[in-house]
Amino acid sequence: LVLDLCVRVAKGKPIWNLPTTKGTTLYLCLEDTERLLDITDDVSANALFAMAAKTLADGLAEQIRQFVSEHPDTVLVAVDTFQMVRGSDSDPSYASDHQEIQTLKKLTDELGIAGTSSTQAG
Repeated sequence: LVLDLCVRVAKGKPIWNLPTTKGTTLYLCLEDTERLLDITDDVSANALFAMAAKTLADGLAEQIRQFVSEHPDTVLVAVDTFQMVRGSDSDPSYASDHQEIQTLKKLTDELGIAGTSSTQAG
């Protein structure tokens, strides 16, 4: 779902019958990297992927800022899955989740981009 979202936005195609703004997307595929091997030639050049990223505590925000500075037409950054950028010592409480999501929300507001994250259930 997250991969499809990024590819559709990169092409400027609607999602759930809602319009999108075409632009560069960054999909941080941090867990199930085998999905990237199944991508067809139908992916546009502005749908970019990474299979590794820093954690929130170790510089993820700066990595995203750098990416956006190199790709000023970026409209979406997706993190799949959020747990992978939290770090191994993160508090699993709701309050901690909220605080970490707020960090990313402030970053997306600062950069004028959309952001999404996928959480792993269970």
